[in-house]
Amino acid sequence: MPFPTFQKLFLSASLMVLPQLAHAEVLEIPGSDDVNILIDVNDRGDVLWLKSAAAPNTLMKTSPDGQGGYVHVAVNDMVSATGSAVASLSSNGDITWSGYASGQPHIFFYDDSTGTASQLTPPGTVRPWGPVISGNGDAAWTTQPSLYSNMHVEYYTKSDGLITRLTASASAVTQPAMNHGGDAFWFEKSGSGDFDLRKYDAEAQTTSTLLVRPIGTTLRRVHASESGDVAWIEVVAGEGIPDLFLYDARDGSVERITNSTHEENNVQFNRAGDLVWNAVGDIWFLDRRTQQPKLIDSAQAANSGNFALSDMGETAWSDQVGLGSEVRLFSNATNSYHDVVGVEPYQIENHPKMNAAGDLYFRVEWITGGVTQSRIVRATRQFECN
Repeated sequence: MPFPTFQKLFLSASLMVLPQLAHAEVLEIPGSDDVNILIDVNDRGDVLWLKSAAAPNTLMKTSPDGQGGYVHVAVNDMVSATGSAVASLSSNGDITWSGYASGQPHIFFYDDSTGTASQLTPPGTVRPWGPVISGNGDAAWTTQPSLYSNMHVEYYTKSDGLITRLTASASAVTQPAMNHGGDAFWFEKSGSGDFDLRKYDAEAQTTSTLLVRPIGTTLRRVHASESGDVAWIEVVAGEGIPDLFLYDARDGSVERITNSTHEENNVQFNRAGDLVWNAVGDIWFLDRRTQQPKLIDSAQAANSGNFALSDMGETAWSDQVGLGSEVRLFSNATNSYHDVVGVEPYQIENHPKMNAAGDLYFRVEWITGGVTQSRIVRATRQFECN
């Protein structure tokens, strides 16, 4: 069924109802001091983050210790490599990231089951970038033979430790996306000049073409859902403005979700197939059940993808307030808004991330005695039953 295209709308005052959501507790995570970027969280409670300038390029994994505390591991230090925010956290606790070792760029891997890290790419690998990871620890990334060429897509299978090249030539024009099951998706340029959306089926170990986009199209990074839906940002030939497109795996249809005068980017899926994205400072939500896009808020602090989406359709974002910011939450189910940290907000609240259950993590920053401090906060979801 087609989705409606739309021009920019205005946020209706009727949406701004009294807060209906609640969190049981909002607690700082001890040992997460000097956090610079909160990268990702998973359902186990693992947190992936990058330390601040006081400890540059240190990639940290924080996990519950089962006794009410936390264990912190600097994963990049295990392989004498740098960390970076170009990193991906699996639901099983594995991590892959882009970094440097001995001055050369590489892709690295942290195996949560063994507590060890390793370098995946061999010496001489050219321009490896953009690693993503599946639920079982399989990973994918690109390499680029020359500065102005297109890319190869490489695939790492954790079970046997093998790396397989998925592209026959350096033809990929986007970084790969990967879903929980390990399927990988990317666009590559064909010999005729148009663009194929390619899928690697992890179970069948086969690669196929899902659809073709015309010559003259400019494509941005793709995003994949658990059911195999794919969203991407595309500049239609002759138009010049990036818009959001969606491939529906149920019937193979392609829909143009937006047709606006503002650039759409920073797309996120949840397991239900809902979408959230931003255009300039506006945050949009697409409910796949109603197939209606909704403007959630105009939040300038969310320009760089400073928002998160849960499997329950809740969206959290960092909203600009004066010189600071605060994390807010919107529930699509109840059409309501909620300030996560109530009467005692921090000076800056940003980088929100949510797991499937709706637990919310975000970075907070404040100044004490002229010294800037930062830490990760966890807001546990409170469920209310009828």
